[in-house]
Amino acid sequence: MTNNLRITIISLLFAIPFIGLIVSTNLFFPYITGKNLVFRLIVEVVAVLYVLLALREPKYRPRLTPVVISFIAFLGVMFVANLNAEYPFKAFFSNFERMEGWFTILHLFVYFIVIGAVFNTEKLWRYFFQTSLGVSVLIGTLGLNQLADKNRVDGTLGNSTYLGLYALFHIFLAVFLFARHIERLKKFEQVSIGKASVYVGLIAFNLAVLYFTGTRGALLGLIAGGGFISLMFAIFEKNKTLRILGITVLTSIVVVLGSLMVFKSSSVVQESPMLSRFAKIATLDPTALAELASTEGKARFTIWSIALDGVQERPLLGWGQDNFNYVFNKYYDPVIWNQEQWFDRAHNVFFDWLTAGGILGLLAYLSLFVLGVVSIWRARTDNKEDSFVYSDRVVLTGLFIAYFIHNLFVFDNIVSYILFFSILAFIYMHEKGGIAHEKISKPFSKSAITTGSIVAILAGSVAVYMFVLAPFISATTLIKALIYQNTGIQRGGDQYFTASLDTYKKVIDSGGVGVVEAREQLNSGAMNIVFQSSASDEVKSQFIAYTFEQMEAQLKETPNDARAYYFYGMFLYNIHNAVPSVSIEDAIAVFERAVELSPRKQSMILPLVGMYINLKQYDKALQTAKTAYELNKENKEALGYYAAALIYTGDNSLADENKEFDIDKNILRAFYETRQLTKINSILTSKMDLAREYISDKRYDLAVTQIKEVMAIDGARKVEGEKLLAEIKVLSKN
Repeated sequence: MTNNLRITIISLLFAIPFIGLIVSTNLFFPYITGKNLVFRLIVEVVAVLYVLLALREPKYRPRLTPVVISFIAFLGVMFVANLNAEYPFKAFFSNFERMEGWFTILHLFVYFIVIGAVFNTEKLWRYFFQTSLGVSVLIGTLGLNQLADKNRVDGTLGNSTYLGLYALFHIFLAVFLFARHIERLKKFEQVSIGKASVYVGLIAFNLAVLYFTGTRGALLGLIAGGGFISLMFAIFEKNKTLRILGITVLTSIVVVLGSLMVFKSSSVVQESPMLSRFAKIATLDPTALAELASTEGKARFTIWSIALDGVQERPLLGWGQDNFNYVFNKYYDPVIWNQEQWFDRAHNVFFDWLTAGGILGLLAYLSLFVLGVVSIWRARTDNKEDSFVYSDRVVLTGLFIAYFIHNLFVFDNIVSYILFFSILAFIYMHEKGGIAHEKISKPFSKSAITTGSIVAILAGSVAVYMFVLAPFISATTLIKALIYQNTGIQRGGDQYFTASLDTYKKVIDSGGVGVVEAREQLNSGAMNIVFQSSASDEVKSQFIAYTFEQMEAQLKETPNDARAYYFYGMFLYNIHNAVPSVSIEDAIAVFERAVELSPRKQSMILPLVGMYINLKQYDKALQTAKTAYELNKENKEALGYYAAALIYTGDNSLADENKEFDIDKNILRAFYETRQLTKINSILTSKMDLAREYISDKRYDLAVTQIKEVMAIDGARKVEGEKLLAEIKVLSKN
């Protein structure tokens, strides 16, 4: 039985590398949810089998090594941090968009222990890494097939940065196996040219994949890690072949980087989307780097600053996992007004753990790197076959360096977590001795084995339901709710809307992962259904009543979540004309709380301006608009609201001073409601004149936008607009 358990565990663990191929279109967030659920399922089944194996065979029981201790400390610190999170449920269970949280880290720990204990030979690890490299070819090929449609490929991972990091790991894995193949042979003639060529091919292939992802963080990691390996080989490696390769690669890195720096302004580089992207970071000029930081890097640097503001408030244990949105909203900097408004990550792994777990959480996470590298260089030497040789140590350290550098610019995902903790488990297998408690080093009695087995099976069954089956049902059910809803909008019919509402209720009543996302989708769907002529009043009333109930419940669960107030406030404002029981004042009350929670976010403040204008509270509208505008005067939307509020109070100066920017609908509405029709006519004439200028300059897309905006505002100009559109159609063909 022991051997059968071991073989089954090994077989299941060899399925782990294939998780990266999973794309579950029937689940909410298809690139994320399916991968995580399958990983959890495999780990939970393997964990039960592992307990049965370890109960019977002491040699498979875990050892308390430095890396294991650091992982346990990391889990412990984050557990305490999550208990004190703003939203503890999310800190432990996460959501469908990320599928992380403490329980995912716990699954990774179990995976780390099991694979580190059961994969106890070099041969097993070599086969495992080779399997992962084989899967990387499949994922990379699927990515490269996207080149016809995308500049930056993402394969089955759904994000180019994820694929870039995936390729980075496999470049170093291929280098590791290639160096091992050469280092362990005494003479070059003994080297299998075919096997060495396969590894070189895998390195080249994953380099190509990384290149076409356009992931600059991965490139910097590759340069840093690859440069370290090449330098260490060139100086200290005794194997002549590896030393020559080290010198060659190091020279190649210098030549390629130098060429990119010298020719970065050439047409060859500038006309290539990938080369031009990489060339921007190929500079030692402080001025150029500062410019890059203030343009493309502005969002990241600003988010890092926001993260530090959050840490100052909670320095020791942070805000909890998956709670960065609270930090982002509270300390939002309007300098990134034109970026994503709902960041839930700091786009830097170390800042993520610093905000999630405070200083203790970050130190615990960093200990995995530090003790991992220390263990690489202190790995046992009593068994030559199981020992790390010099090239092993250098390449694995280079991989850690590359991963560390990449993590400065982005966040992890389940696939990169698996790869990182697989490497840590490989190191754990090589760690000297380790402490095994005397009571668990000896054989157990039959009764103890039986009891332990029953407990393991029961615990595993509960885990499968909680962490796999229940989330799977919710994710598929939420997709069905959206399908019913969209079908009802497209085809009409109460039966679809009723089915959608009933399906939403199933997800929300489950009380598990996805409830918040289901409520947000319900909120959005209800706004659409209220205005659907094909939906009966009864169905509309049911949707509205249930949305009220659930959004109020959400505010009670997350009373400090500005996002929840924003979505609910928009719902109330959008339906107030159609639902007599809802007033603008209701929406204002909700939005004012949102602004309290995120006082510097212009997109949170500006809707209030429109609401005050609707109530003809022009002085309040002006005060609010001015506050929003002065947070960042580059925001044209804020400028439009402010100019409109001034118009209502009899001041046209700001609108008159800014005729060059695309006049927004709020200014046009203000002129209309203050009966300044000549102003509107002048603006529309200017926009049509601008459209003609765009046509003369062959900027047809911009011309079409201007013309359609005018036609939408003034039906009397429809003939003129259609004539110009017809002219554009002819000119664009020539």
